[in-house]
Amino acid sequence: MSDRGLERVVGSKLGMRMLFAGMARRYRPEQSGGFNGEIEFELSTARGAEKWTVTCGEDSAIARPGASGEPAVQLRAKLAASLRVGTGEIDGPTAVLSGKLGVQGDFG
Repeated sequence: MSDRGLERVVGSKLGMRMLFAGMARRYRPEQSGGFNGEIEFELSTARGAEKWTVTCGEDSAIARPGASGEPAVQLRAKLAASLRVGTGEIDGPTAVLSGKLGVQGDFG
């Protein structure tokens, strides 16, 4: 699907809520390497930047709209690029090196 098509499908308020709720449901603490903290996502859309925070705990994760107060990691990307990384269509390190994905904070 084109970037524009992805943004039309996922970029709405409802689409973003579903995306991040699904991300929180799929969180597996046993695969987190002991990470606990907040991950802030800043995704560029046609409406502007959308910020979401996923708080990862010992047992579960919770997603909410808005910026994090103290993110352990900040990810910035166009919505379509972040979806492509999330689905494995684009390799994460390749996305960072090519400038499609910006990462600040705890890379581990």
